[in-house]
Amino acid sequence: GTTNKFYVQIGFDHATWYDGPSNSRLLHEQGWDGLLLDAARMNYGMNLYMEEIDPDSIARKLTQHDVPNDPDYLSIDLTGCDLQVFLAVIQDFSPRVISVEYNSNWELGESVTNICTDAYGGQYEHTLGDDIFGASLTALMKAGKKNGYTLVTTEKGLEVFFVREDLVCDNTEVDPESFRPDTGIKAGWRHVGEDDPLRQRWTITYDP
Repeated sequence: GTTNKFYVQIGFDHATWYDGPSNSRLLHEQGWDGLLLDAARMNYGMNLYMEEIDPDSIARKLTQHDVPNDPDYLSIDLTGCDLQVFLAVIQDFSPRVISVEYNSNWELGESVTNICTDAYGGQYEHTLGDDIFGASLTALMKAGKKNGYTLVTTEKGLEVFFVREDLVCDNTEVDPESFRPDTGIKAGWRHVGEDDPLRQRWTITYDP
């Protein structure tokens, strides 16, 4: 069910609803209200605001835009610091359903995420077409479980979907092994090997 019919999409990447796919477009067409944030796009007519998106400020920016504490749907689609922004948001907000972009290159069981800022203060940007962006399905699953969210399904190769634990029926948890076909997918990104300095600089094992 729904409560406030409010969506938040962090990472929009289009100037209008119809320039490309959107996780919240159908909800908008069904009459929901919401907020769209992107680092490079703005369109006030559709409540799309240009904001720098980082874990340290994202919760404050959602508050500034009057996002309710428990929006019905939150989408995080950054091809970068997805896990860190996910964790930052759920420290202050309690969305009912959350989707987060995941990196399907990693196999099930590999708990890996890229870092947002390196030891020299550099910011990760997915501009080289590499396959180390974002976080693995396993890393996101661990983060969700530790913070009261249950992984229920995926859009294969693209998004994982969580439901807040208090909304999940008893004895309905999905076996993590069922997500194995949704991982280890080589999607054409430039492969960064284990010994590559780029991988060593920008990825870590995630162990909450």
